Amino acid sequence: SIFFAFRSERVFSDALRQAVGVPIYVEDAADADDRLFHEWMLKGSYKAWLKENLRRSAFLLSAKEDPQYLALLEKLYRVTQRVELDPRTTPDALQRLITAKDVDTQVQIEEAHGRPVLPNELGIRLEQKERDMLRSIGDEVKRRWFGHASGNYKESFGD
Repeated sequence: SIFFAFRSERVFSDALRQAVGVPIYVEDAADADDRLFHEWMLKGSYKAWLKENLRRSAFLLSAKEDPQYLALLEKLYRVTQRVELDPRTTPDALQRLITAKDVDTQVQIEEAHGRPVLPNELGIRLEQKERDMLRSIGDEVKRRWFGHASGNYKESFGD
């Protein structure tokens, strides 16, 4: 079988390699010189552009005021216990929405593998409507990675 490993993990014993399979090495330097997977981050202006672009998103600006989305963020905090979703440590609802994209990714992976979604000690489950709302958050954040919030592709990031 084939598996992915970071370049920094290139030292595998023969026994481990035979047990696990053939490694495909990827770079693990997201903030350094990772030209294969993060080329756009090599431009110093990307992080600032992204931060501003996310804060211009009409969807995210609306969601941060929507009681249903705020309730979802509270529920996600209770389920995941991620500090970035705690309104006491991160009072900016917009920032918590942006963080929720990572939870959406986790949910998508769990769904794809037929695993329980966000298992937790409290037994709290996400309803389908909440999963759909979470997916909307994740989709919007990913759209704004490169596409300008105005929809004008000429203002989007990149050449």
